[in-house]
Amino acid sequence: MNPDVIITPSGDTFAEHLKNDPVFASVTAVRNGDVYYVEHLEALNHYFIEAIESLARVLHPEAFID
Repeated sequence: MNPDVIITPSGDTFAEHLKNDPVFASVTAVRNGDVYYVEHLEALNHYFIEAIESLARVLHPEAFID
């Protein structure tokens, strides 16, 4: 497996750990710095909508005008 992007619900600390772990240095997502924490990914309530928006902002920031 060699993902282009890694999304984790495990927190910013875990995402940074993945980015800096030499074991994952050859993974495309890690090499390019495309490892992201997205909050509420595991939510089974209205917060899931926030997770979807956050994920969209991470993957396609050009689609949002802030």
